[in-house]
Amino acid sequence: MKPEIASIRVGFFKPVVAAVTLGLCGVALEAQAAPPARPSVVYFNGNFQDVPLALFPGVTVASLQLPRGEYVMHVKLRYRGQAVGGESSAGCAFQGTGIGGLDFSSARVQLIGEPGTVDGTMMDFVIKNAGDDPDVHVQCFGDPDVHIINSQFSAVASDITFQP
Repeated sequence: MKPEIASIRVGFFKPVVAAVTLGLCGVALEAQAAPPARPSVVYFNGNFQDVPLALFPGVTVASLQLPRGEYVMHVKLRYRGQAVGGESSAGCAFQGTGIGGLDFSSARVQLIGEPGTVDGTMMDFVIKNAGDDPDVHVQCFGDPDVHIINSQFSAVASDITFQP
């Protein structure tokens, strides 16, 4: 006897249930897939401003308002030096309630001739609980001759599982 597929049901964001009847000695086998992951929600701030830096406490170059939940954050930014001679350093950090640790980006930027540019990235997680301030931002500081341009800050809502 040949195997027959009795039914296959597929639904959007629902488990896939496949019932297969095998014509071998009348044995029936039913399998159910694991529930699907929660659909991702992305919060995004594409800030194309040219922001000159300042010494501590620095300047905010991008921010997001995140409701209660778990998020993986990523920021891409560009450090650009003004053509004044020499080089300078600058740095950026995530700030806000519930951030997993201090993730920091820093760069030494050439300030000779044409403006030099250096790309920076950071990644971290944040867990927002009920009552937490929803603001999460990227704070940058350094020599005012260094500017942050083209920052792109995103947070993806997801179920985070920490592994050892």
